[in-house]
Amino acid sequence: MVTNLDIFKKLEGIMQEADPEMDRYLNILKERHDYMTEYRREYNNLNKAIENIRNKLREMSNEKEETETLVKQARNRLIKLKEDVNTEKEYASDASLDKVSQDIDKVETLLTGAIKLENIEEAQIYLNKHNLKVKEIDELLEEYKKSKGVSEADIQTFISLINANASDYLSSFKGYRKACEESDEVFEAFDDIVEVLMEWDLIEESKELVEALPDIEETRSKRPDSEPLLNILVPLKSNSLEYWKSNYKNSYAHDHNIKLAQEIAYARRALLEEREYIGTKNAFDRVRKAYNNLSEYMYSRYHELGGTPNNYHGHDNRKR
Repeated sequence: MVTNLDIFKKLEGIMQEADPEMDRYLNILKERHDYMTEYRREYNNLNKAIENIRNKLREMSNEKEETETLVKQARNRLIKLKEDVNTEKEYASDASLDKVSQDIDKVETLLTGAIKLENIEEAQIYLNKHNLKVKEIDELLEEYKKSKGVSEADIQTFISLINANASDYLSSFKGYRKACEESDEVFEAFDDIVEVLMEWDLIEESKELVEALPDIEETRSKRPDSEPLLNILVPLKSNSLEYWKSNYKNSYAHDHNIKLAQEIAYARRALLEEREYIGTKNAFDRVRKAYNNLSEYMYSRYHELGGTPNNYHGHDNRKR
């Protein structure tokens, strides 16, 4: 029959094997711990830069709505201008105003549908031929020059790209860190956004994003392999390492054993969840404390380990 003492000797062997492995694992995580501050700084700065870019694009989108209002106002003004020309044509002695009316029609066509900067510039040429001034078209030209020819569709497509990258890499710090550790895809994804910002002359936003990009030249410590420790710190119950419960009311060996089983389970969870230095160290400390409590109890109470059982009367030689 397997006794609690037999089980303890197996647990003692497990902990003797696990101790140096836990130290090795923690030492690697400690090296990584110093990088976590830098990762966190990058992550926060990248989130801030992306939000600032979104705000700028929303501002540009609002300006597009204002531009649409200007386009409607310009069209209404052209309609009124054409009405005035047609009225004058009734009293004109020649057909000179026919050409004016035709050019106004051309301007109306240029301001219909998807309007580009060159459409507005061409419209001004037609109007200038006849010394016609349309304030709304002048304002429209200034707005289009400021917008650098970026359409509302371009803006929405760009916002969708930014949102997709943010969802992939910035939804959690852990996800961002893992992506940075595994490849350069985070840098590459947001570097593509920098290129678009530069094309649109959004210099301030592009600089902020460049400064927040992860440093792909910096060597960062990868996570240690958890498999060796998971193979050593096995679950106690499923591996028949759980103590028999004693009928003696002052025996606490079973309680200490159960506590160790719980802490090993907690440590295994920390390993499987890939916790960083502080969380893993806390888990390992709890295992060591639980084992030390069990070991102290066993060595103090078990005759075979040199301890003094509660019912010992001093008749046998004890191993010390």
